[in-house]
Amino acid sequence: MNSRISELGFAFCFAITHLLCTETVVSQPDSGSALTLREVENLVIEHSVELKEARIEQRIAREKEAMEFRNLFPSLSISYRQNRTVARRNFDNGRYSVQVKLSQPVYDGGRSSLRRKIARIQTQMARDRRSLLRRKTAHEARKSYLAMQGALARLSLAHSRRLRSERLLESARLEYRNGLITRLDFLEIQNQHRRSELKIHSARRSAEKSRRELILLTGLSKEAFPGIRLLDMSNTVFRAMTFSPDRLAELTRKNHPRILRLQRNLYRARENYKVSKEYYLPTISLTGRYGKTGDQWPPGQSEWGLGVNITFRGLESTLSQNVGLDQSRNGASRGVASGGQLQVLNDTGVDARRLRATSSLLKARRALQDLKKALPLEARMLARQYRDRRLELRTTEHAFRIQKKRFKIDALRYRKGQLALEEYNEEEQRLHQSSLSRIQKRIQLLQFISQMELDLGIPHNGLRLVSIRYLPDLESRTLSEPGQSL
Repeated sequence: MNSRISELGFAFCFAITHLLCTETVVSQPDSGSALTLREVENLVIEHSVELKEARIEQRIAREKEAMEFRNLFPSLSISYRQNRTVARRNFDNGRYSVQVKLSQPVYDGGRSSLRRKIARIQTQMARDRRSLLRRKTAHEARKSYLAMQGALARLSLAHSRRLRSERLLESARLEYRNGLITRLDFLEIQNQHRRSELKIHSARRSAEKSRRELILLTGLSKEAFPGIRLLDMSNTVFRAMTFSPDRLAELTRKNHPRILRLQRNLYRARENYKVSKEYYLPTISLTGRYGKTGDQWPPGQSEWGLGVNITFRGLESTLSQNVGLDQSRNGASRGVASGGQLQVLNDTGVDARRLRATSSLLKARRALQDLKKALPLEARMLARQYRDRRLELRTTEHAFRIQKKRFKIDALRYRKGQLALEEYNEEEQRLHQSSLSRIQKRIQLLQFISQMELDLGIPHNGLRLVSIRYLPDLESRTLSEPGQSL
C-alpha cells in the first residue's frame, strides 16, 4: 500500500470541505475561472426573487412615507364650469367660471405627525427586513457551497478507497495464482473492489446533485457555471471564542435584528395607540379660493373667499362646521357664510380600534422584554456549544490520526499473512468511517458558526472564529474534475 498516495488522498478530502468563513481574496479570478465563496454569495443574492420583492416593498414603504409628508402641505384643486340655459325666446344666460381652491390643515391633534412617524418606522422596518433577508440568502449560499465541497470530499474518499482496493486486488490476483490465498479469499477481495466502485457511483451522483442545486441558486446555466474554487481546509484554523459570555450577550442585545425590529414595532404600536387615543381631538383647516366669473370667455369678474373648517368627532359621529368670508363681482358683493353637517353613527368602530391598538402595544412591549431576556441566555448557550464542538473536533482529529496509523500497521500485517482478510476489511471500513466523521465534523462546525452568527445578529465572520485560504486555482480545478482519483 502506497502510504504517500493514501496521505495525499486523505489530506485533500479536508482541503475541499469548507464554507462559511470568507476572507477577502486579494486577487479576483479572471472570467471563466472557478467561483469563490464571495462570488457565489453575490450571484445568489442577485438572483434571489425574495430579495427583489423586498426591494420593491422597501420602495413602497418610501412612497407611503412621502405621501404622509405630502399631507402636511395644502391641497390644491382647479375647477372649470360653464352653465348655459336657453329660454323659449332664445334668451341666453350662459355663464363661465374658473376656480382655484386651497385647503391647509392647521391642527388635527397631532395625528398627521404621528402617521408620518409610523410611515417612517415602516420604511425602516422594510429596510431591516431586506437586510436580514440578504444575510439569510448569503447563509443559504454558503450552505450550498459547503454541501458541494462536502460531496466532492466524499467522492475523493471513494476514489482513495478504490485505489487501495485496486492495489489489493492486483496483489491478491498474484497471490491466488501462486497458491498463497484461497479462491474464497480472492472472491471476497474482488467483491470488495466492486463495492468500492458502487461507492464511487453513489458519491458522484451526490456531487452532481449538489452541483445542480448550487447552479439553481446562482441562476447560471449549466454550461456557464465554471465550478467552485476549493478551500484549503488543511490550513483552516478554528480559533477559541475571544468574547466573554457577558460581552457576547451584550453585543447580541445591541445589534440583533430581532431586537431592532421589535423596538421599531413597539414604537409603531405606541404611535398607533396615541392616534387612537387622540381620536376625539378636533381637526382645523384653513380654506381659500380665488376665481373668475362672467358671461363671456374669458370671464372678467373676480371673486375670492377665506374660511375655516372645524371637524369634531365623538359619540361615534362626526360634526363638520364651516365659516367663511366671500367677495364677488370685483368687490361689489361681500358676505359671510356658515354651514354645518352632522354624520350620525358613521364611525362605530372607534372603540374597537382603540382596543386593538392597546392590545398591540401590550404585545409589542412584552415581546421585546421577553427577547431581551432570552437572547443573552441563547448567546451563552451558543458560546458553550461552540466550545464543545471545537473540542469534539479535536477528539475526532486525534482519533483519525490513530486510526490511520493503525491501518498502516494492519496493512503490513495482512501482507505478511499475520492478519485475516476479514479483520483487514473491518479495519479499512473503520478508517473510512473515521475519515467521513472527520469531514462531517468540520462541515457541521462551519455550518454552526455561520448559523450562530446569523442567530446572534453578528455580521458574517464578525466573531473571527475561523480563517481559511483557497487552494491554488490549478490544483482546485484539477481536483474538482469528476472522476479524478486522488
